[in-house]
Amino acid sequence: MKKLILIVLIFPAFIFGQTTEKKSLEWNFGVAHIDEYDIVFPGLSVLYVKTTSYSGGLVKEAQIGLARLL
Repeated sequence: MKKLILIVLIFPAFIFGQTTEKKSLEWNFGVAHIDEYDIVFPGLSVLYVKTTSYSGGLVKEAQIGLARLL
């Protein structure tokens, strides 16, 4: 039983022990054209991305963004 408790406590340290974290910010600008109304819509978007890679092969990614018509 003591070995099982020891394994349960130490095993996550090996999985999540070495991590690589990468952050990025992405800006986009574009134009949309709707044929039915013959209107052009300019727009802007911003996306923040945080990627974490663990030594066990697990990758976690979180994204948050905003978009706006100009």
